[in-house]
Amino acid sequence: ALCNNKGENMSSWDMGYHSDSQYIYQYFSIFNPLWLKFVLTANGLNFPDMKKGYACELGFGQGISINMHALASNVQWYGNDFNPSQVNFARDLASIGHANVHLYDDSFEQFSQRTDLPDFDLIVIHGIWSWVSPENQQYLVDFVNKHLKVGGVLYISYNIAPGFTPFEPMRHLLKLYIDQMMPKMLSPADQVHDLHDFVQKLVDTKPLSLVNYPTLPANINHFFSQDPNYLMAEYFNMAWDITHFSTLAKKLESIKLQFACSAFGHDMIDILNMDPEQVAFITPLAGTQIFEDTRDFMIYQQFRADIFVKGTNALTQLQMEKKFRALTVVRTTPLNRFKYKIKRRFKDEDIELLPEIYEPVMNFFKDHLAHSFGDVIDKLTGKEHLGHVLTDQEVIDALRTLTAIGELIPAVPNSELANDVVKRCQKFNRDFILTQGDSPSHFLACPVTGGAIKISDPEVVLLTAYLMRPSLKKDELKQLLCSGFNIFDPNLDEDHKKAVAEADRIVTEFVNDVLPCYKALKMF
Repeated sequence: ALCNNKGENMSSWDMGYHSDSQYIYQYFSIFNPLWLKFVLTANGLNFPDMKKGYACELGFGQGISINMHALASNVQWYGNDFNPSQVNFARDLASIGHANVHLYDDSFEQFSQRTDLPDFDLIVIHGIWSWVSPENQQYLVDFVNKHLKVGGVLYISYNIAPGFTPFEPMRHLLKLYIDQMMPKMLSPADQVHDLHDFVQKLVDTKPLSLVNYPTLPANINHFFSQDPNYLMAEYFNMAWDITHFSTLAKKLESIKLQFACSAFGHDMIDILNMDPEQVAFITPLAGTQIFEDTRDFMIYQQFRADIFVKGTNALTQLQMEKKFRALTVVRTTPLNRFKYKIKRRFKDEDIELLPEIYEPVMNFFKDHLAHSFGDVIDKLTGKEHLGHVLTDQEVIDALRTLTAIGELIPAVPNSELANDVVKRCQKFNRDFILTQGDSPSHFLACPVTGGAIKISDPEVVLLTAYLMRPSLKKDELKQLLCSGFNIFDPNLDEDHKKAVAEADRIVTEFVNDVLPCYKALKMF
């Protein structure tokens, strides 16, 4: 059937995708080319030279990621999204920064048939694979087949069966409830409110599904904790695809793409995901599709983010050592925010990082400047800290781990940081803060990381004040922040006193840590 009883039509411009609500305003660093380069290099695989390359994001949503990646590099980015409201927002953002970006509101069919596009070093399909029809999935495959260069990289993320199957009956019920029981003109927030009320009453009846799927209550709670716009855009389209890794891998093999590795950093550290017994069981399967499907089953995986390559090129040991040493990273947040612990993904426990190894590595980056792995290895190997003499392998492992968990961020080597990129990012950041401070986007361009940095609401207020009057003192900034958030009152009750104390903490951190960090990252 082409229509349901709400009038959704698979032949309309949105092809059954939920276009009534706007997608979330988010930046995704996971497909920043510098991150993908780190992941592939750490896995012994080559990444294409993209200094002046071409990249494409299919279904870019609000366009924050594609804009930031184009602003903060000399890569030419192309992309499409068939929601015109989202394309309009993305183009407005692009106009502020004059980014190397080309944005289209074509359908996937139209975009796959264009003859005026270059071949790409990198193609990104983030999340949308699970939300679109089989017909549109084929258009995506056709596009990759036609436009990905030999040696080029495909990043694709998607929902998978092991972790999503228990929630599917609930999602199906909620979709039916929207289609058959809800007024058409409700906002996403009101729709989610009504859905929550329906589910609560359903749960109160003690359905056996909750008994047979003990993880379902947690799934439901997590579901309703998310942004209503995100929920409507992801879960309630006409198409909904839950697949397996091996199923998708076989489809991509038909267009000569080979699986390289996961794009998730935590997937590089087995102890974060599996028990020793599980690791021992699965290790003999390494390098096969059943390894990935077995691992997904073991860890109750819901969502994968994978890297495929059109002709994988494994590095020799010497090549890998050279490329690994050349990798460059930076610390983008104050050092005191790191607690030397890593949380295991599926267990309520932390892994303690040895201070005698990890403290000197982290301290190396307290200047918020970019340093190559090779430089850190050479300067720290043989150094003593807390009675322990560091070995080169310990430094290598620490760098790999800290980058994989996001405490160190892949960066542009200092010798390759282009002046035009720095100036473009700084102009965008200044113009964005001074003219778009109330924008739903809270991301600034960072030339050092080739992507974006998220800023908080208080930082918007403080950066605005700093850019307008760089000479403002700490007390003046504190007063501005308090007045901006309506917490400045001479007759303060206890709650207001706590708010003012918090404002003092925020301003102190901004002056002492945050602003110097942003300057070191060449954002201002």
